[in-house]
Amino acid sequence: MQVKCPGCSGLLYETHQIAADGSQSTLGKPPTIHNDGDDAYITCPHCKSKVVMVRSDTSAAIGFRPSHIKGT
Repeated sequence: MQVKCPGCSGLLYETHQIAADGSQSTLGKPPTIHNDGDDAYITCPHCKSKVVMVRSDTSAAIGFRPSHIKGT
């Protein structure tokens, strides 16, 4: 799945499903998660906007997903 910036639609990163529980793994180098004290976020490499991430736990792993993409 291609995860795109909600601001400019540029590619943030790509994932693929790796487990029956729906957990996903990043293809290539994972994006750096920053924390400003209020939010966890990544910076879009195209438009430099802050894309807020939310914690997304599964039985297999702890991860993050963009807040604009709803979890399962």
